[in-house]
Amino acid sequence: MKNFMLILKKELARVFTDKKLVFNSFILPPLILVVIYTIMGSQIDKLEKDIDTHVSDVYIQQAPQEFLDLIVDAENVNTFTEVKDDEIQNIKDDIYEGETDLLIIFDDDLISKIADYKTAEDVPEVKTYYNPSEEYSQKAYNQFISYLDDYEDTIIAKRVEKPKYLNAFDINRTNEDKHIVNEKKAAGKGLGMLLPMLLMIFLFSSAMGVGIDMIAGEKERGTMATLLITPVKRYHIALGKTVSLGIISIVASICSFAGLLVTLKTAPQVLTGSSNIDMGVMQYGFTELFMLLTVMISVVCIFVGLICLISIFAKTVKEAGTMISPVYMVVMIAAFLNMFSKATPQLWQFAVPVYGTTIAIKSIFSFEMTWIKWLVTCGSSLIIAAILILVIAKMFNSEKIMYNK
Repeated sequence: MKNFMLILKKELARVFTDKKLVFNSFILPPLILVVIYTIMGSQIDKLEKDIDTHVSDVYIQQAPQEFLDLIVDAENVNTFTEVKDDEIQNIKDDIYEGETDLLIIFDDDLISKIADYKTAEDVPEVKTYYNPSEEYSQKAYNQFISYLDDYEDTIIAKRVEKPKYLNAFDINRTNEDKHIVNEKKAAGKGLGMLLPMLLMIFLFSSAMGVGIDMIAGEKERGTMATLLITPVKRYHIALGKTVSLGIISIVASICSFAGLLVTLKTAPQVLTGSSNIDMGVMQYGFTELFMLLTVMISVVCIFVGLICLISIFAKTVKEAGTMISPVYMVVMIAAFLNMFSKATPQLWQFAVPVYGTTIAIKSIFSFEMTWIKWLVTCGSSLIIAAILILVIAKMFNSEKIMYNK
């Protein structure tokens, strides 16, 4: 145990006494997150305001005067009502190019057709042309669809003696309590979509950055060979390196997670998809924080085991990075698969390595995690990590592998 503690202290001291490594591993990642997501949030706000204040160019052909009177006070709209037939194609081309927003064509002599039609086939038509891939065009379309609905209501009111009787019943006219929603759970679901994937990436990358150098780097520099010929038992060396890497990885991931929490205040729409989310309702208690921390620690144990195991077989840091990259991709895919899933996960899914952890983190954020799910998640991760550590210890006893013979 004494030798194990010496190895552990040596590895921790090597990292935490290196100012550049501390800055790059623990300070720079959360700082970058705050800066990047804050800039992204401000740009999203700017884009939304730009769309709201954009003055739309709308061309209208053969519009009845009643409709024109209805839109006379329309905000942020330039309307062009003198549209000739030979101009139609040019306007459509401009909409295609994003230079014009909307074209509305009313049937010729619309009022007379409305008064005279007898069958569904003869119902007059209003055609709209817009570009749904352009935000300005989509905004103009939504605005004028509302005007067209209002215009249709005025026509119906003239055709029916008592238009209010067209409604057989109202829906929720006096029902102020129609929304039955758990606000904490609803707000947490927004975080549960993106944060699990980001956390998994942070956890793996933080372990990979230090872990590769801890074994493959020492092999490349020749210091590993010196360490192996000391009287220290090799499984103590293996255990000391894996445990120290786990501690470093947890500290780094917590720092990155703290950076994410800061961005929730500066740019909640980037992480949750909504700028109106009420962050105040998400008051995570000791239970949620304890579950989150222990689930993170358990999956880090797997990552540390994988990174150390792969680094053992590599001769250089560069080779180790190349060998670990496919594993990194698998981790990202496993985390991404659960990002948009709406199905209720089965208990056995929490036992799936890495994927089960993303499900667990998502459940914690949405206040749906139970103790049995937590136990399955952490238990399965720790069992796999223990197996990896046993394999690592066995590899350390192999002269062929450690000396790359």
